[in-house]
Amino acid sequence: MQRRAWANLGRVTEKIRVAAVELVGGRATDETVRRALDLLAAEHPDDRTIVGLAGITLDETTDFVRDHALVSLVDGPRVIQEMPEFARGGAVAYCDSPGSPEIADVPTFYCISPTPAERVESYYREYNDHMLRNLTVHEAVPGRFLQLAHARRFSGSRRVRAVATSGAFVEGWAVYAEELMAGFGFGGLPVKLQQLKMQLRMTINALLDQLVHCEGLPKAEAMKLMWSAASRRRGRRPASGGAPCSPPPSSRRTSSVTASWPRSRHCARRACRGATGTTRCSPTAPRRPVTCVPCCGLTRRLPLQPAARGWRAALTIEPRTGRGNV
Repeated sequence: MQRRAWANLGRVTEKIRVAAVELVGGRATDETVRRALDLLAAEHPDDRTIVGLAGITLDETTDFVRDHALVSLVDGPRVIQEMPEFARGGAVAYCDSPGSPEIADVPTFYCISPTPAERVESYYREYNDHMLRNLTVHEAVPGRFLQLAHARRFSGSRRVRAVATSGAFVEGWAVYAEELMAGFGFGGLPVKLQQLKMQLRMTINALLDQLVHCEGLPKAEAMKLMWSAASRRRGRRPASGGAPCSPPPSSRRTSSVTASWPRSRHCARRACRGATGTTRCSPTAPRRPVTCVPCCGLTRRLPLQPAARGWRAALTIEPRTGRGNV
């Protein structure tokens, strides 16, 4: 997993540099990325317009998915509102869908947190117009709202699937949806830059999860790793002067991990098992087509492949009718 994460960090860094050059010109450096992100950050909502803009972006993402036939849509009531005060503090936005066993026609809530009073400007520069579009992709369509809506409508042979959802798949689908929409051109270069910025954060989070909890990464090294990525995302210059990220010394030893998120665990079990019976990712996992039906209720056609590529590279979207199989 670490090798994949470090490799992905390098790939995304190069992609965001190239995208920044396309937007503002110059050389493919971190400084150019900072200039591009600063330019986009200046286009942001405020407390009066944030909820209205979220509604506009939801219409935009829904129309884009329909026009490009990316995945079958689901009709259902949706409410976009300011996040209730009791729910604030954990996330900038969330999708609150009805529970899986619910049969009544109740709405899904897409809630946006208001601005923390002590950092209004930095908050809206980060969650600018273009980042909000990427956020709507993640939380609503074709991300969590759409996936959970399909899951509620799926009727399988085992009733337990209605309550035993896969959190890793739910989040993995939302992250994949970001990449899918940006790849098809939703929002143009501005949204693509924001999506790549979020990929940097996601990759850093994955590294810190393992390095801190499993390998005792010192706080100073963890802060250095986060600072190097933050310098690209928020216009700050790292202490190293913008040098690319490299694995900290404590992370350079080899470690064995269980099947890595967000790949479906039972798909990985079909590919390979360790000697002790635990699920492990193998670089020599066989390539053979299978139909993977995870707990969420969506059907994915997933050819097994080397772990270094991950399931996103194999996920194919096929417009279908009925229950929204992809």
